[in-house]
Amino acid sequence: MTWKDMLTQLRANSPEVFDYFRVEVNASYKEIDGREVRVDYDYDALVIEFAEKYHEKYKPTVRIFKDSRVTATIEVYGYGSFSFPVTDKDEHFEQRLEITPRFAEFVQNQQLVDELRGIYDWIVTAYRSV
Repeated sequence: MTWKDMLTQLRANSPEVFDYFRVEVNASYKEIDGREVRVDYDYDALVIEFAEKYHEKYKPTVRIFKDSRVTATIEVYGYGSFSFPVTDKDEHFEQRLEITPRFAEFVQNQQLVDELRGIYDWIVTAYRSV
């Protein structure tokens, strides 16, 4: 799986338009003692910014590792970050949400929980479609 495969699936079923995304790619270079040295990271990252009602509310980052593992973090502005592995299994969304620090107030608002669940499901569905 590549970041391009994942991006294609994310675009196909997005809960909201995202015109802007950033790809943080594996290979970067850093100058050390006047020489360029390749610095490898274990993953590529898709950082997505929604363009409409989720703009400045949720910001997902999907990391695709070299061994095809995928993890995601959804930054929820004002509450914190919700992180999870992306797999073919049920990752227990509700239980993960309950143990995430600073989300006690968040889980009392069913609309916010439903929105976050929609983004979570979107990412998982994209992964399963690749």
